[in-house]
Amino acid sequence: FNYIVSRAVAPLQQIIDWTSHLLIQKKTTGPYPGLLYLKGGDVSHELKNIDWLYRIYDLKTIFSEPFFETKMMIHLYK
Repeated sequence: FNYIVSRAVAPLQQIIDWTSHLLIQKKTTGPYPGLLYLKGGDVSHELKNIDWLYRIYDLKTIFSEPFFETKMMIHLYK
């Protein structure tokens, strides 16, 4: 798959362990294939323990509903 989308149903490293083998390995032009992870709260402790590159998108800048105030989408890629 180019992308796998997940909610925070387990620690980030566990999600990576469960899904990384399903991702295509070649780089493409444009956004890199990877894991899209919906998460809320502080993720710094989880991100410092992984060896993937990542970009964080703050969802409150896209959606105005109160639910998204503390939510982010993390794009993890190799």
